[in-house]
Amino acid sequence: MTAIISIFLSQRIVWKQEDEYEPDVTILFDLDSRSKIIQLVIKNIGGSSAYDIKINWLLPMNDFRNDEIKLPYIPTLAKNECIRYFIGISTETFQNAKKENIELIYKGEILYKYKKNSKKYIRNHFEISLEHFRNKLRPITDEQAFYLENTHLNENLKRLVNSLERIEKLIEQKNENLFENSDKTNA
Repeated sequence: MTAIISIFLSQRIVWKQEDEYEPDVTILFDLDSRSKIIQLVIKNIGGSSAYDIKINWLLPMNDFRNDEIKLPYIPTLAKNECIRYFIGISTETFQNAKKENIELIYKGEILYKYKKNSKKYIRNHFEISLEHFRNKLRPITDEQAFYLENTHLNENLKRLVNSLERIEKLIEQKNENLFENSDKTNA
């Protein structure tokens, strides 16, 4: 009995190690890395390269021009490598979805191979959504927008300080002239 348990535990370790060395391609939305931009990210989070990657949409996704998104064929995706595709501007996408009462949920399947010359595809179904981003504050994006709007803040502060120094000198000169004129009239 202990031999059977030992064999089973050993086999589980082997299965786990095999899983760690297999590719695992996933798809997700990224709204944080670029301010106000929706990106579709295809990433290999597995332990080896994935080959001949294809994405089939069950519910098609449209881009900012309302054209159906057709992703190109991806010949290979190395371990931890990702590809990003521009989908649209987040504010416009959410406004259009609200106006047309569209749910921002997309379904499909990712097909890829473990080996380049293999004929067998691994098929993973997915469902991704933008719904949870719809009313969410995105502090990273908001912080990036703040920095973009204030990139010249340091230069503007220096100009403000210089202007204040000039005004201060003018006021001092006016005060000196005023005291000189008052001394002459009193004398």
